[in-house]
Amino acid sequence: MGLHEKIVELLPEIDDIEDNTLRERVIATWIAATRRGGWNESDLESIPIALSAEGQLPCDLVTYTRAVTRTGMAIAKALDESFGEGIEIDGQLVIAASLLHAVGRLLGWEHDEQGKIVQSRGGKLLRYPVSGVVLAGELGVPDEILHIIAGHAEEGDLVPRTLEGLIVHHAERVNFERFHT
Repeated sequence: MGLHEKIVELLPEIDDIEDNTLRERVIATWIAATRRGGWNESDLESIPIALSAEGQLPCDLVTYTRAVTRTGMAIAKALDESFGEGIEIDGQLVIAASLLHAVGRLLGWEHDEQGKIVQSRGGKLLRYPVSGVVLAGELGVPDEILHIIAGHAEEGDLVPRTLEGLIVHHAERVNFERFHT
């Protein structure tokens, strides 16, 4: 199985992206982040979502990304069902941005000499939303999605978020904050 197939297998919500070009750009971003980060397909299920003073948090990036994506999809659906035509939500933006919101983490970690996952030099210099936006932008991901990736974390508190950006932000926060309660 190649890296493309492995990513699609691990992130089945990719198939919910209707636009073939957007779907392939999401996959290409994951492939590029995996390769540039020095990972291989067998590493993908063990890369942590975050590191803490005590070590890595008990959740891998793939599981976390799927949780944020499914949460974002559920929020978008609930808002659509509640407000109908009174609210316009681009669910495709929510899915794609959720799948890419933390892809920069692949560039922020590396294995040390003992094989332990630690923060990389790049991860110390750039927070993952920034590195994720740069990479996704290089691969042609639309600006609307780049805006959501850039603004989903606390960096986004400094700029107005789109409705889709708010959905991804809150989907991410509810999943991440569970580790800090």
